[in-house]
Amino acid sequence: MTNENIQEIVLSELRALKDGMSKVAERQTSFEKKLDVVYDQTVRLSKYNTVINSKLNSINTKVDNINAKVDNLAEDFKSIHEILGEHEVSIRTLRRIDFERRKEYYEAMSRENEAMVKENFPE
Repeated sequence: MTNENIQEIVLSELRALKDGMSKVAERQTSFEKKLDVVYDQTVRLSKYNTVINSKLNSINTKVDNINAKVDNLAEDFKSIHEILGEHEVSIRTLRRIDFERRKEYYEAMSRENEAMVKENFPE
């Protein structure tokens, strides 16, 4: 083997190595582009996640406020129910008293009528 042959082989191998390096560089560039796309999507998803979490926190706060109002309304309803119960008792008492008074009145009227009948139509 001559010196020229060795140089030819070395040059050929260097060219092959250079071509290989070019292909590696192209693939690396392709990977970097894909990685940039993944990074951009990750950033967008992260921002979207932050917005969603913020909205969920707002919704949770509103639900908590609604629950507090419902609890207050339930307590108010219990109080109203108790008041209505008391009023119902009072109304029934007044009706009973009125009924007893009317009963007494009609019994007295009946006795008076009987007495008048006996006076006017003695036996």
